Amino acid sequence: SGTWVTQTVDSAGRVGRYTSIAIDSLDNVHISYSGNGDLKYATNASGTWVIQTVDSLGYIIPDISIAIDSLDNVHISYRDQYKFELKYATNASGTWVTQTVDSAGYVVGRYASAIAIDSLDNVHISYYDYDYNSIDKYDGNLKYATNASGTWVTQTVDSYEGMSTSIAIDSLDNVHISYYDSTNGDLKYATNAVPEISASPASYDFGSVQKRKSSPPATFTISNTGNADLVIGSVYLTGPNPYQFSIENDNCSSRTIASSGSCIIEAIFSPTKKGTFNTLIGIDSNDPDTPALNIELTGTGVMGHMRNEGD
Repeated sequence: SGTWVTQTVDSAGRVGRYTSIAIDSLDNVHISYSGNGDLKYATNASGTWVIQTVDSLGYIIPDISIAIDSLDNVHISYRDQYKFELKYATNASGTWVTQTVDSAGYVVGRYASAIAIDSLDNVHISYYDYDYNSIDKYDGNLKYATNASGTWVTQTVDSYEGMSTSIAIDSLDNVHISYYDSTNGDLKYATNAVPEISASPASYDFGSVQKRKSSPPATFTISNTGNADLVIGSVYLTGPNPYQFSIENDNCSSRTIASSGSCIIEAIFSPTKKGTFNTLIGIDSNDPDTPALNIELTGTGVMGHMRNEGD
């Protein structure tokens, strides 16, 4: 309307704590919240507010988050604070179904769980797991759960941190999580979107080449098999005998290679004397596991057919 309009959605008792809101594909509003010991849900999809009870626990239900999938089904994460469980509810089947996602902790799901849906309508939840042990007494971890495999799988993302978490899914279904580092008072970020560099072939033997001659070029395909952009820096020769080899065609230096993309490097062997020589093609990138990829090159310089040819 251009100005703020307020409405009372539910006033039946003490209701409205720990609210979360989402919008479906038709711009209908969906709200999850705690009220009168129940997990409640309200929507205006029919034109008026309709309220349902999703789960009845008999006490305040905190740390609620709601998301809508591509079919406009509703998904809610929340915490059972007395059973110490992270729970999940959905109406995807036509009726509300609840599940326990994680109960392996002292206080699972505290300080706000967050839920998001990917392009395949799989559910992803980030949450804080506050646990007790005999060494550190109490410690908390940022955790992540998904049902993408058909059952709930949980992972620890960061140890001793993870309060006030929020989650989002990108266009490639990579997961991104923001959260609070209570130890250092910092805002932190975690993602499973990482590039992965590979080379084919991973090494190459040029065989025997007459000295002062050059081999045919060997072609190397550099691929990004990860799920984030691969940023390639320098491509160079390194190792014991770099001057016996050369890079003739470099289509990779200073390139950004998208997921499933590739680029080409060509190298030749040009021995200046007899013997077996080795070197490496070095490729710097933002792959966190392989920041410098090496491709081993081998070749053997041999004598030509001229009798007066020296070593």
